[in-house]
Amino acid sequence: MKSLAEKCSREPRSLLHFSGSHLIPGLLFSLLVAACQAAPGPPSALPPPAISIQKPIAIEVITPTSLPAVEPLPTGAAVDGMARAAIAPESVEPPATLWIPDRIVVPAIELDAPVVAVAYKDAEYGGKTYREWLSPKYFAAGWHQTSAPLAAPGNTVLNGHHNIYGEVFGRLADLEQGDRILMYSGEQAFAYVIALKLILLEQDQPIEVRAANARWIDRSQDERLTLVSCWPHYNNSHRIIIVATPVSLRENGVHD
Repeated sequence: MKSLAEKCSREPRSLLHFSGSHLIPGLLFSLLVAACQAAPGPPSALPPPAISIQKPIAIEVITPTSLPAVEPLPTGAAVDGMARAAIAPESVEPPATLWIPDRIVVPAIELDAPVVAVAYKDAEYGGKTYREWLSPKYFAAGWHQTSAPLAAPGNTVLNGHHNIYGEVFGRLADLEQGDRILMYSGEQAFAYVIALKLILLEQDQPIEVRAANARWIDRSQDERLTLVSCWPHYNNSHRIIIVATPVSLRENGVHD
């Protein structure tokens, strides 16, 4: 099993920094914008990135004090590309159509917003290279273009600002387990149900904690949708993570 330091030295790691802004020490994994300020939170162990909609969840501010081991990727795992399933490529049938997200609808918080593809830039910190994801500087969510498309194995990741540029993800904290999300690619709709909500302390945390936080935007074996932003509204000291799993349109009250 490779250590986190060994993995970081071999290839760029994704960070929870999504603004198109600048990188400064202490804000290495900032999801959005600069000017983060520290905020205290109760100590807690970081949960594993596996999710289950049947399992009850605790919605709480998490300040990790211990980290689980980082599992190595299976041999032949896709590092980049549209489909990001961390499983042997010969066991995955490529989708007939790549459904690129272009709209998100979340009825519980009255959100209906465009989705645009966003890229990342490389940043150096402590002699290692990390990825900073950019965010739209207007009212839109940003789809990480190396994450999975809709209806494909892997993790479909969207980021968005919470207190500037239209605050597209300004109300993620109001969402609850069981709330529904509709994603669109053109006229084709895809439904998801929220399985997990986490609020993670980011500001002033050691790099190991920030790297563990960033696992939530990494590729996954299952099909999932992940929304990420900053929290709370008055600063950017924490990261809010919403993870949703696919359901049929009929389960979501939409007739296909």
